[in-house]
Amino acid sequence: MVANEFFDSIKVLPFNSDCGEISAKIITDLIKRGKITEQNDCFIASVIKKNGIDMIITKNKKHFSIIEGVKVSTY
Repeated sequence: MVANEFFDSIKVLPFNSDCGEISAKIITDLIKRGKITEQNDCFIASVIKKNGIDMIITKNKKHFSIIEGVKVSTY
């Protein structure tokens, strides 16, 4: 079934202690720059950064575009 093949191909990236450290750095950087975003967005950004990914596809461009090192593509 096509749907099963699609969902089986998705890789879930874990949030671990390294991501916790990265997200803390992201939050600290945003605070220093006077920027605010959702903490969950910082967690997501930390997971992609930890895994060597530099782009996120999202409708939430406003929140992710202020995070350094993350390129944003919208749909």
